[in-house]
Amino acid sequence: MRSAAFVLAAALLATPVLADEAGESPVAVTRSLSVPLSADGKLVIDETWGELEVVAWDKAEVAVEFDARSSKTYPAEKLAKATEKLQRFGVEAEAVSAGEVRVTGLNPSASLGSPFGGKSGVQTHYKLRVPRGATLVVRHGVGSVDVKGFTGDVDVGGGTGEVNLDLGLGLESAVEASTRVGDIQLPAVLREVGDSKRRVLVGESYSYRPTTAERRVVARLSVGSIELR
Repeated sequence: MRSAAFVLAAALLATPVLADEAGESPVAVTRSLSVPLSADGKLVIDETWGELEVVAWDKAEVAVEFDARSSKTYPAEKLAKATEKLQRFGVEAEAVSAGEVRVTGLNPSASLGSPFGGKSGVQTHYKLRVPRGATLVVRHGVGSVDVKGFTGDVDVGGGTGEVNLDLGLGLESAVEASTRVGDIQLPAVLREVGDSKRRVLVGESYSYRPTTAERRVVARLSVGSIELR
């Protein structure tokens, strides 16, 4: 049973972007929302895809900015239908307990006529600002994940794309990283310690477990590259 659960409605703006010379315009949908989270709380991000950027800050809240854009342009008579399609994409934030927030990407369901859930031709970008000391858990689909500035535990899992963690990693952090297909880039201080990167089929893995660790950092990706800093 969830305690103190609620969902904040997002501010929605759907507008055509600047028209091209032919008089056609791409379409963009933007949403923004925020929800309180304590400095040492936990944030879970799930079912996102496209570009995900998570930045640490010193406020006791999670702020979310989302936009979805069409990759093609539309004449004026088709803008309404194109906008309706984009409005099916979005994001919601829910406080599942006093110390935990969940942010979930909203995506159309796949169907026989749209096997990818209508994602074809749509570009999405999420930017989250999160308390610096919070625990962060990310489960992302296809696309890129950029995380910067956190001092708490970080656990990122992705499908296909790139994971970049800029966390000032040193010997005080326990680190695990793996790809099924792809490479792992490490800072110099971690290349000299822990288990050497080892080839698993066409992927790589790395593990460093100090006797005492101030935090735990995990990055897993099916296909793509991981960079840890």
